[in-house]
Amino acid sequence: MTGKRKPETVSVRIREDTFATIYDAAKKYGVKHVDIIDAMAYCWSNYTTNIDKTSVIHSVKKQK
Repeated sequence: MTGKRKPETVSVRIREDTFATIYDAAKKYGVKHVDIIDAMAYCWSNYTTNIDKTSVIHSVKKQK
């Protein structure tokens, strides 16, 4: 061990179809699932900086 600590983690629930997408991406690019989720969260936070997050979430829920 190099003295570095792992960052804290949390558990989240992900729908099966969403997890399948994450699983396929992780397998395709040879990365860990958690790294895919981190990247998605980073993209989401940057994408939604100047938009109404509530309306985006509502429209996503409407599509399902």
